[in-house]
Amino acid sequence: RKLMAYGTTMVEQAQKAAASWPANGEIDIFREMTALTLRIICRVFFSLDADSEVDRIGDAVSEISAIMVKDMSSPFLLPDWLPLPEKVRFRECVH
Repeated sequence: RKLMAYGTTMVEQAQKAAASWPANGEIDIFREMTALTLRIICRVFFSLDADSEVDRIGDAVSEISAIMVKDMSSPFLLPDWLPLPEKVRFRECVH
């Protein structure tokens, strides 16, 4: 039953997003799909309407992902509590 509700939410959010796009023009598909995904996740898993926060959340997720990729490619991991600029940005994005 929940899976069907998730599907309904996904379709509703996709239709809402598509309706907001210009009929003749360009859109940033990466940004739009990221926003759509975040709206669906917030609605399905947290019962939140995240429309007003989608850009902020998306930017934080992108920043966290970039930092994590850099950390994983490092020969050794530094503790997150260190006061290094990337560690500080990571903590800010998480909160």
